[in-house]
Amino acid sequence: MLYLVCFDISDNKTRNRVGKYLGAFGNRVQESVFEVEFADANALSYVQDKLADWLADGDDLRFYCLCRNCRLKSYTAKQERIAKLPSLVII
Repeated sequence: MLYLVCFDISDNKTRNRVGKYLGAFGNRVQESVFEVEFADANALSYVQDKLADWLADGDDLRFYCLCRNCRLKSYTAKQERIAKLPSLVII
């Protein structure tokens, strides 16, 4: 389950804390945007609950699910494909 996680947090300390925490789960793609892979819905829920506790009124933290089809349609401004998905996955 790949998610794009982005946030707008006013307090520097909280913003840095959230960024560091998300960095343990995924890759920073922009200053306040991460691509994070969660093993399952429980892992996603755990991270959402934990981070929600850190937020103040007016802060915003969003999780956008990136399904396979959406990832295949994603490009940079230079028309470079963002997602490089394997043609075969063995489970």
